This record gives sequence, C-alpha cells and structure tokens, in this order.
Amino acid sequence: MKTYWRSWIILALFSVLFLTFGLTTASAEIVASGTDGNLSWTLDDDGLLTISGTGDMYDYSYYNRPWYNQRKTVSSVILKAGVTSICAWAFSGFSNLTNITIPDSVTKIGDRAFAECSSLTSISIPQSVTSMGNLTFSWCSSLMSVTIPDNVTCIGCEAFRDCSNLTSIIIPKGVTNILWNAFENCSSLTYITIPDSVTRICNSAFEECIGLESITIPDSVTNIGEYAFYGCSSLTNISVPQSVTSIGNHVFSWCRSLTSISIPESVNSIGEGAFDNCPALTLTVYLKSTALDYAKENDIPYTILVNPDTVNTLTLPAGLTVIEEEAFAGAAFEAVIVPEGCQAIGARAFADCPNLIYIRVPAGTEIDGTAFASCENVIIDRSAE
Repeated sequence: MKTYWRSWIILALFSVLFLTFGLTTASAEIVASGTDGNLSWTLDDDGLLTISGTGDMYDYSYYNRPWYNQRKTVSSVILKAGVTSICAWAFSGFSNLTNITIPDSVTKIGDRAFAECSSLTSISIPQSVTSMGNLTFSWCSSLMSVTIPDNVTCIGCEAFRDCSNLTSIIIPKGVTNILWNAFENCSSLTYITIPDSVTRICNSAFEECIGLESITIPDSVTNIGEYAFYGCSSLTNISVPQSVTSIGNHVFSWCRSLTSISIPESVNSIGEGAFDNCPALTLTVYLKSTALDYAKENDIPYTILVNPDTVNTLTLPAGLTVIEEEAFAGAAFEAVIVPEGCQAIGARAFADCPNLIYIRVPAGTEIDGTAFASCENVIIDRSAE
C-alpha cells in the first residue's frame, strides 16, 4: 500500500515539474522582423511589436511602413530606449493595438502616428516629447485618457478628432495654439481648462463636443476661430475674456443649452451666425460696444453693462427718491444709473440730452411721459422688473 502511494506521489511530482518546465521555457516565437535605417523591429506570435536601435524612424506613407502587413495582428508595441521619433503613420490603423511603451528618448511624434487605433484606451507620452503632429490620435474611438507633455507647444489639426470616449484632457501650460478641429466630435468630453499660454483657438477646435458643459478661456486668447464651439449642445455658459478681439463665424451656433455669454468691449468683430440657434441665450454686453450693435441687429436678447471709463456716466446717489422736473435737461452725459428706491422721474428731467443713450431705472419707478423728450436713441433699461 505504501509503495502504491509512493508511486502516485512521484508521478505527480514529475507531472508538476514537466508542466512547470514547459511553461517557463516556452517563449513567443518571432514571426516577422526587419530593419528601419538604424532601427530594427520584431513581431512575435503574441502580437508584440518591438522596435529598437538608435535614431529616428523614417517617415512613411500609409502603405510602405515595413510592418504594414502586420497591422491587424499587433496588440502591443514597445519602443526601446534610443528610438528618438515616432514617424508619420507609424501605427495608423493598428485596430487591435491596446498599449504602447514610449521611452524618454523620443522627442517627436509625427502626423497620424496613432490615427484609427480603435482599441487604444490610454497612452502616456513622456516629457521628452516636444512636437506632436496633425491627426495624431484622430479616430481613436476607445481612447479615454492621454497625457500631453509640458514641452508641447501646439495641439495639431484634428489631433483628437472623433475620440468619442475621451472624457477629459489636461492641456499643458506650454501650449500656445489649439489648431483646426483639434477636438472635433469628442462627444464624451465634459470639461476642459485651457492654460493661459494659449493665444488662439482655431476653427472648429471643439466643434460637436456634445458633452462639453463648461470651458474656461484664459486672458491670453485673442482670437476664437470659426465654428470653434459649433454644436456644443450641453454648454450652458461661457465668459469671453478681455483679451479677445474677434469672434468668428458660427462660433456658438447650435449651442442649444447656452443661456449666457459675457462679451467684453475688446471684441470689435463678430462673425456671421455666431449665435444662431441658441434659443435660451441672453448676451451680456457693454454699452457702445460691437456686441451690443450685433445683438440689436440680430434680435438677440441682451443685458447691458456700463463701463464708466469708456462711457460718460452719471451715477445718482443712494437715497435719492425723486428726480425733479428738468433736473438734468440738456446735460452732456451718455448714461445714467438711477439708484434703488427712487420713486419718480419728473417732467423733462432728461429732456434735450443730445448724447444720452442709456438709463438704468429700478423697478417701480414712475417715469413722466416727457422725461426723455427729444432723446430719440435712449435705452431705458428696466430689466430688474
């Protein structure tokens, strides 16, 4: 009986040793390999593409990449230290690629390098990278997060176009330009902060980002290009900084949840259809501004702010209850602010004031019918009612 059990134990030990030996000695086989200038590459039967050597990748077109025929079988990529660039089209169309390791030696990522990598969910780009091309991650439909290095100065054209699962992104402080269609159709992007290094938001930069609810535009931005926020249907409010001088055509068209935009006096150009199909929108504009003229011409609801530094303004003192007859008749000021608690404005109180274009009157104040005689262009703002 002891011999019987001893035999079974020995047999079991041999089985474990055989399986262990087999598992530890088995390795993936190389199924394809080649060279790329000073670089070499191998692909094993587990779908791992390894690129090693020293220097840049050659820039290829879509079809002449040396690993083009393996694009459907590659699931992961390892770039070894010494590789200094990722060429244009490098991994474009690698639909089964799920992860990639990029070493600190890489300084440049070319156009379309990861375009249409539809299984890629995240990627970490080392701080050594200073340049990223156009369409770098376009149509990476599974990409949820990406880290952009601090030394990158430009988000290229269509860089993240149609990354429909991208929920957030941090734009580093070194970026000065966000180019055309950079985040177009990033439908899951809900929030983005633009650093104060950015001077220009180009055409269609955030077009059709239907999940975008808020965005902060810094004081460094001077120009907002055409269609920049077109179709951002979840965006509710936005403030345009004093640095902006122009707003392009259709910038906020079809932002159907947008309720308020504050537009500074610095804006001297607003393009055609900038606020089309924004049914809930009220503009906040300054007296004597381009934005006020635009709102009037396009029948857009607005509220007015008065800047006493640019408008000759009479601010009446608190506690005033009655403005007597002809009290300010013929005066030269352009705007009047009437205090809360004022009960009445008398006959011809502001008659024949040739420059008067605006008066803010509190709710409930009685106004004599002749109070503004001969003031044909005056706006009487009783919006507090």
